[in-house]
Amino acid sequence: MISKKPSIDTKKTGTSQLEFILLMACLMSIVALSIDTLLPALKPIGLSIGTTNASENQLLITMIFLGLGFGQLILGHYQIVLEENLLFTLGLQYLYWLVFYVLPLPAWK
Repeated sequence: MISKKPSIDTKKTGTSQLEFILLMACLMSIVALSIDTLLPALKPIGLSIGTTNASENQLLITMIFLGLGFGQLILGHYQIVLEENLLFTLGLQYLYWLVFYVLPLPAWK
């Protein structure tokens, strides 16, 4: 008796393997694109934030990787736990953006 290997029925899930591969490729390319846009602007960014040593500017690249990693750990975990509840996930993303990006900004004068 020949047994068949279990396969994913794409008609039930609505996604294909090609779609998944393209989505993952696009997500990975966003990180490379963000680094490529940051590199030419390291010196002007360093001048605007007041760094004195040029090697301190390179910490921006490290912060991008840490931010992307912690964002996936925090929000990705909540999205899985809460069974992909869209409204709650969007609320958490807004709160994350508010706490880590808006509140540390200096007051506008």
